[in-house]
Amino acid sequence: MRKSYLMYLLLLAPLMCVPGAAHANPAGWSPAQIRGFYNATNNGSTSTHIVLVVSGKVPDAESHLGTYTTQFGLSSCTVANACLHFWKADGTAGTATSPANTYAADQIALDAGLQLARGMCPSCKLDVVLADSNSIADRKTALVTAKAKGAVVHATFGFAESNTTEVNAIESAFSGSGVALVAPTGDGAGSVQYPASSTLAFGMSYTDITIDATKPRGIVEALAGGRGNFSAIFSRPAGEPNIGSSNHNVTTSAVVGKNVAVYTGSWQTLQGTEIASSVMAGLLGSIGGAIVVPQDAVSIGQFFTLTLGADDNSNAPAATFNKGSGWNPIDLTGL
Repeated sequence: MRKSYLMYLLLLAPLMCVPGAAHANPAGWSPAQIRGFYNATNNGSTSTHIVLVVSGKVPDAESHLGTYTTQFGLSSCTVANACLHFWKADGTAGTATSPANTYAADQIALDAGLQLARGMCPSCKLDVVLADSNSIADRKTALVTAKAKGAVVHATFGFAESNTTEVNAIESAFSGSGVALVAPTGDGAGSVQYPASSTLAFGMSYTDITIDATKPRGIVEALAGGRGNFSAIFSRPAGEPNIGSSNHNVTTSAVVGKNVAVYTGSWQTLQGTEIASSVMAGLLGSIGGAIVVPQDAVSIGQFFTLTLGADDNSNAPAATFNKGSGWNPIDLTGL
């Protein structure tokens, strides 16, 4: 069965919308609001590419992205203006319908990935590498190709750590590459999934945010979903506290992934670890690769520690790379 890590809720009926035209106040957090939550003041650079890896054909991706950018006053990002690029799995130039098979990609995961990356990093360029199918071998090929295309790679899928050949190939490609890898840990109960479980990756859970003017950041942010299991194959890296296992805790980070506005043919409010992964990829792109693996945040002091089920009242950057409390939302103040 194909795995997709987007558990989404339709919090209100889809709104009628003319593609390309702004809609009056679609429900859900806007990109400006989300950037404000994390003090993300950098717009990124046109030299920074955020690469989304999906399986199959994505014929509506560009038009849906256009509706989103128009709605929120973002600059256009199209194939024609060389902001948006599609690549075949072998790394050659492609189109949104390049894969030879008829397999349709997860349109909602794709829309969220492109739109939220653009929303978080308004100047970044966007790339999509299209795996030929949803097989693990084809997804591995596409991920390895994506590493050469940008500063941040966002995998929209996961697979079992027991697929040793594919895991080893991806680890070899990303180790020391200077490219950030972002992946969802998964929604609800389930097994540990790679690449989220890699010590080279930002394994994403997601948070819920409510406005609270009495808090230092003006919000309360609390864990809402994701998986915090331990990897079966990766040991704890240096600096990761022992919280009951000698192995790596797969959730290394969380950002808002609930009540987020995305255009999928109609306006929806979505939630899940895939949404958080999309936001994180854009935030990392906005700082141009200053943080490549979670441990990099220690020297810059950008992570807030979020204890399971609690809000981040202290608003103090974590003194160490502290997953011991569970989740570390990123704050981009000062970058």
